[in-house]
Amino acid sequence: MKIPPKRVPSDDCAIYVGRKIEGDKIVAQGEPYYVHKGEWVEILPITSVGEAIAISRMLGLNIKQADKIAEGLNQLCEGLAKRVINWNWTGMDSKPLPKPYNKPEVIKSLTEDELVWLAITSQGESPGERKNA
Repeated sequence: MKIPPKRVPSDDCAIYVGRKIEGDKIVAQGEPYYVHKGEWVEILPITSVGEAIAISRMLGLNIKQADKIAEGLNQLCEGLAKRVINWNWTGMDSKPLPKPYNKPEVIKSLTEDELVWLAITSQGESPGERKNA
């Protein structure tokens, strides 16, 4: 790699069970499960223009614009698959997940919480690192 990947602990990657959404607002966060404690990702700490556009599109859309959201998610997964070089993540069954590099279908198999965590982390620091700053 021309830019060295950054290894980031995934301890703060939470999946929320029981989240309730009304309209476009989260009214109950749900219970967090930290399913990647002791695991890590190696990611190129850069964001492509395509990913930035995809994220901004999704943030500016409402649920009635599902086609645009799906398009943005596809672009985001394709971009992340080019930058998530390696990981030791396991699935909900505790079995190793396939390596994500150049495999957007692997990124698409994640939960939305995991995808958001990866997108935030790919911008340079994990959500946990941001809280500690």
